Amino acid sequence: MLPGSIGTALLAKADPDGYTLGVVFDTHAVNPSLIPNLPFDTTRDLTPIMLVGTGAMALVAHVNEPLQVVSRCRRGGDSEAGERLLRDRSAPAASAI
Repeated sequence: MLPGSIGTALLAKADPDGYTLGVVFDTHAVNPSLIPNLPFDTTRDLTPIMLVGTGAMALVAHVNEPLQVVSRCRRGGDSEAGERLLRDRSAPAASAI
Protein backbone atom coordinates (compact mmCIF):
# COMPACT_ATOMS: atom_id res chain seq x y z
CA MET A 1 0.00 0.00 0.00
CA LEU A 2 1.33 3.44 -0.96
CA PRO A 3 -0.11 6.51 0.73
CA GLY A 4 -1.04 9.88 -0.68
CA SER A 5 -0.52 11.11 -4.20
CA ILE A 6 2.06 8.40 -5.06
CA GLY A 7 -0.38 5.56 -4.44
CA THR A 8 -3.25 7.48 -6.01
CA ALA A 9 -1.17 8.06 -9.17
CA LEU A 10 -0.60 4.30 -9.47
CA LEU A 11 -4.30 3.70 -8.91
CA ALA A 12 -5.22 6.20 -11.63
CA LYS A 13 -2.90 4.42 -14.10
CA ALA A 14 -4.13 0.91 -13.24
CA ASP A 15 -6.20 -1.08 -15.72
CA PRO A 16 -9.92 -0.56 -15.01
CA ASP A 17 -10.50 -4.21 -14.12
CA GLY A 18 -13.09 -3.69 -11.38
CA TYR A 19 -10.78 -5.20 -8.75
CA THR A 20 -8.39 -2.32 -8.08
CA LEU A 21 -9.65 0.00 -5.37
CA GLY A 22 -8.11 2.83 -3.40
CA VAL A 23 -8.88 4.69 -0.22
CA VAL A 24 -8.13 8.41 -0.20
CA PHE A 25 -8.12 10.84 2.69
CA ASP A 26 -8.75 14.55 3.17
CA THR A 27 -5.55 15.42 1.32
CA HIS A 28 -7.06 14.06 -1.89
CA ALA A 29 -9.38 17.06 -2.09
CA VAL A 30 -6.69 19.70 -1.60
CA ASN A 31 -3.75 18.08 -3.41
CA PRO A 32 -4.56 19.65 -6.81
CA SER A 33 -4.18 23.13 -5.30
CA LEU A 34 -1.04 22.26 -3.32
CA ILE A 35 0.81 20.02 -5.79
CA PRO A 36 0.87 21.73 -9.19
CA ASN A 37 2.00 18.77 -11.32
CA LEU A 38 -0.05 15.83 -10.10
CA PRO A 39 0.24 12.96 -12.60
CA PHE A 40 -3.54 12.45 -12.51
CA ASP A 41 -6.75 14.48 -12.45
CA THR A 42 -8.66 13.80 -9.24
CA THR A 43 -12.07 14.20 -10.87
CA ARG A 44 -11.43 12.82 -14.36
CA ASP A 45 -9.22 9.80 -13.59
CA LEU A 46 -10.96 8.44 -10.49
CA THR A 47 -14.55 7.56 -9.64
CA PRO A 48 -15.84 7.89 -6.07
CA ILE A 49 -17.71 4.82 -4.87
CA MET A 50 -18.68 5.52 -1.28
CA LEU A 51 -17.83 7.43 1.87
CA VAL A 52 -16.13 5.01 4.24
CA GLY A 53 -16.05 7.29 7.26
CA THR A 54 -15.32 10.71 8.64
CA GLY A 55 -12.93 11.86 11.29
CA ALA A 56 -12.47 14.85 13.52
CA MET A 57 -9.42 17.06 13.56
CA ALA A 58 -8.11 19.07 16.48
CA LEU A 59 -5.83 22.07 16.56
CA VAL A 60 -3.34 21.62 19.40
CA ALA A 61 -0.25 23.44 20.60
CA HIS A 62 2.45 22.99 23.20
CA VAL A 63 1.39 24.21 26.64
CA ASN A 64 4.05 26.98 26.49
CA GLU A 65 2.99 28.20 23.03
CA PRO A 66 2.33 31.97 23.20
CA LEU A 67 -0.59 31.77 20.75
CA GLN A 68 -3.73 32.25 22.84
CA VAL A 69 -6.52 32.62 20.29
CA VAL A 70 -6.50 31.30 16.71
CA SER A 71 -8.69 34.17 15.46
CA ARG A 72 -5.98 36.66 16.59
CA CYS A 73 -3.49 34.75 14.48
CA ARG A 74 -5.75 34.91 11.41
CA ARG A 75 -6.38 38.64 11.89
CA GLY A 76 -2.67 39.28 12.32
CA GLY A 77 -3.09 40.39 15.93
CA ASP A 78 -0.47 37.89 17.02
CA SER A 79 1.86 38.13 14.04
CA GLU A 80 4.82 36.22 15.48
CA ALA A 81 2.69 33.22 16.43
CA GLY A 82 0.74 33.51 13.17
CA GLU A 83 3.89 33.47 11.08
CA ARG A 84 5.13 30.43 13.02
CA LEU A 85 1.80 28.63 12.54
CA LEU A 86 1.93 29.16 8.79
CA ARG A 87 5.66 28.48 8.49
CA ASP A 88 5.74 25.25 10.52
CA ARG A 89 3.54 23.19 8.21
CA SER A 90 5.48 20.00 7.67
CA ALA A 91 3.54 18.61 4.70
CA PRO A 92 1.01 19.90 2.19
CA ALA A 93 -2.04 18.27 3.72
CA ALA A 94 -5.41 19.42 4.93
CA SER A 95 -4.33 18.67 8.48
CA ALA A 96 -1.47 21.16 8.05
CA ILE A 97 -3.56 24.05 6.76
